[in-house]
Amino acid sequence: MSLADRLHRLVPDLSASLLRFPIAALTAIFLTVYANLDIASEITGGFESGNQVYLSGAAAFIAALAGHFFAQARKFERPIEALIAIFAAAIAGGLAFWDIELRSSHLFLFAGLLPLLMIAGFLRGDARQGALWLFNLRLGLAALLALIVALIFAGGISAIIESLNFLFNVGLPSNAHEHVWATSAALIGPLYGLSLLPTNLEEEVTLAGTGDTLLARGVSVLVNYVMVPLAIIYTLILHAYAVKILINGMLPDGQIGLMVTIFALGGTASWLIAWPWRDTGTWLLRFFMRFWFWFTIVPVILLAIAIRERVSTYGMTPDRYGIIIVAIWLALVAVYLAIRRNRADISIRQTMTGGD
Repeated sequence: MSLADRLHRLVPDLSASLLRFPIAALTAIFLTVYANLDIASEITGGFESGNQVYLSGAAAFIAALAGHFFAQARKFERPIEALIAIFAAAIAGGLAFWDIELRSSHLFLFAGLLPLLMIAGFLRGDARQGALWLFNLRLGLAALLALIVALIFAGGISAIIESLNFLFNVGLPSNAHEHVWATSAALIGPLYGLSLLPTNLEEEVTLAGTGDTLLARGVSVLVNYVMVPLAIIYTLILHAYAVKILINGMLPDGQIGLMVTIFALGGTASWLIAWPWRDTGTWLLRFFMRFWFWFTIVPVILLAIAIRERVSTYGMTPDRYGIIIVAIWLALVAVYLAIRRNRADISIRQTMTGGD
């Protein structure tokens, strides 16, 4: 009997995720070993400020997972898939670990890795927007459940340790709780999340068949009555702020970049989540879906002016470089939607042919 067969008989769900995402799983295992040796003072560095190993491991895990999805969507052979995942993990882990030498930013690195994970399986010409939406809904649920399971596991084991110490004076090591919580965060949660990740990247969302489910109703209420109204209110505030800047003739010191970044990422996230309700949602949601990216024009102009002023005065930094990327992305999206008359489609084939 092979090792894979033995592992499957022992823990079938876990073995499936280990075999499907081996590089991501190995990254979590190595990080867990490092964390426990760190806590046991077998290695130096610990949880001190500036230790890059944990951030590097997290970045490598996300990048490896994105590499797996990219290769699986294109049906590459397993050795090629493993090489892609290793390459992605090495690049992301290196950028996180040597951030000072490479002048990279952890904030923008993870801000790029998370969207990459969300779209890695759909970077192909025949990808469908409904499939992307459903995949990311399931991805988000898997991440949420993994967090809950990790907290329950760590909290339960910690309670058992305290009970043993209190009732029987067992005298377990004082850092036992740290071992438990580190293992839960680096291993239990990630591996459980891997076991929940969607396997079918072709399945599309169909509101006709799921509109009355608890999940569909919950997401519908969230986007129709919470996310979209908040995005529109923030839009109005930002445009009013632009008028104030125009009247005063003075840019605020170091605020435009953060404000526009929140505006861009939050509004775009709302637009993507609300996509299945683009024809059936409230009038406010339909208005938002039709005109959202036109509302980005004024903030992009403000951001471009602010970037020019800051760079000319203080020079280029990794954070300003990241803000420039956000501005370019927003401008390209607005131009794309103007050409497409706001009928966005993630498919490369659709983009090139202009089809609906």
